[in-house]
Amino acid sequence: MDCRKEKNNTENGARKKAPRFLTALILMAAIVAADQLVKYAVRQNLRVGDSISVAGSFFRITHVFNTGAAFGILAGKTPVLMLFPVIVIAGLLIFVLRQDSLQASCWLGVTMAAAGGIGNLIDRTMSGGVTDMLDFSIFPPVFNVADIAVTVGCGLLVLYGLGELRKEETEKKTEDGPDQ
Repeated sequence: MDCRKEKNNTENGARKKAPRFLTALILMAAIVAADQLVKYAVRQNLRVGDSISVAGSFFRITHVFNTGAAFGILAGKTPVLMLFPVIVIAGLLIFVLRQDSLQASCWLGVTMAAAGGIGNLIDRTMSGGVTDMLDFSIFPPVFNVADIAVTVGCGLLVLYGLGELRKEETEKKTEDGPDQ
């Protein structure tokens, strides 16, 4: 084996990862900044429980202080709700950094999920709970920008995983041949 060739492949892989990693960091920073700015505006302009109609009763900005996770589960369990996202975010970032190539849906999903986790983690660290504000009449829980990022990011990861399963099934059928 030629070590120089392996070294060059490693260097090329590192060069390919750098723009993707930089893009992910910029996107992550933008999501966290947007989340924190919206939360700050809500905290400065509305008391907890106050609401402003944006589109009649369909969409309102409602200031909610949530000490739980989605739908208020694990309310008051701040240490658990702080530790879990740290572990998940670290795992996601390690996974992405170890990959030579990933489909856009995967690295975008990881980036968005991590950014949302960071946004809510900042809230929990600073105040023991999360500021929620997006209140749609057709969807009972009030949520925030970070929640959207986590949800969309996880959705992209599910799509990526389903695509990988489908690819494996297709490859297996090809290997087994048409008679199987």
